[in-house]
Amino acid sequence: MSVTAEGFRGLTARVKQVAQNACDGRLILYQEGGYSLDHLPLCTLAIVEELAGIDATFAVDPTELDVPPSLGSGERAAVDTAAMALRDWWPV
Repeated sequence: MSVTAEGFRGLTARVKQVAQNACDGRLILYQEGGYSLDHLPLCTLAIVEELAGIDATFAVDPTELDVPPSLGSGERAAVDTAAMALRDWWPV
């Protein structure tokens, strides 16, 4: 799985929204190491920028050269299956 810096920024925005709705915006951030030491600083920066409400430093993640531009059929099927299973608890 390859989540881009923009993906981490988007996930952080969703978590902030959930925290706002569920617990008055209180949020604890815990980060584990990750698998790409080259990509880790960019993803961390994206998370911190989103939490702080700062515009993105990079318009495009400079390490995304190997990231496919869209989901393949297998990935899309997995996302659709997960969304269907969670639809009662997570409006997608």
